Amino acid sequence: MSKKDYEDVVELYKDLLSDVEKAVAKEISKEMIKIEQETIDKEVYAKFTPKVYQRRYDDGGLRSEDNMETWISVEGDSVIIEVENTTTGSPHSCPDYYRGYIQPLIEEGIYIWNGEMPPPRPFIDPTQEVIDDTNRIDDVLDRVLKNLGW
Repeated sequence: MSKKDYEDVVELYKDLLSDVEKAVAKEISKEMIKIEQETIDKEVYAKFTPKVYQRRYDDGGLRSEDNMETWISVEGDSVIIEVENTTTGSPHSCPDYYRGYIQPLIEEGIYIWNGEMPPPRPFIDPTQEVIDDTNRIDDVLDRVLKNLGW
C-alpha cells in the first residue's frame, strides 16, 4: 500500500502492481462486464426479436454475468484482463437447438432459426470501443486505487 514510505521505486512498483492485479483488476472486470451487458442490450437484443423462443437475458442468457468468464494475468509490467462470453444454446428451446457457444453465431449471423436468418449483431468490438473510448475503466482504476490508499 502507498501508506508506506518507499525508499526503493522497484518495491513501490511491485506493491502497486500487486494491488492492481489483486484488487483493481477485479473491479475493472466487473465494469467490463457491465459494459458488455449494455452493449448486448443495444447491439443484440434491440436489433432482433425472436419469434419461437424466449430470451434468457440474465438467467443463463447472453447477458448473464454467470456466463462471462474473467481471466486476470500479469505480463511484464501489464495487467491483462480478459472477459469471455461462454453462453451456450438453451437445451430447452427445442430438441435440435444448437448447444455450443452462441457468441460467434450472433456476432456473425451465421445460423437459421425457424426459417429466418437473423442479421449479424456484433457486440465484442463495440464493447471494446466503449472500453477504449470512454473514461469508465479509468474512473474505476482511480476510485479503487484511492480506496486502497494510493
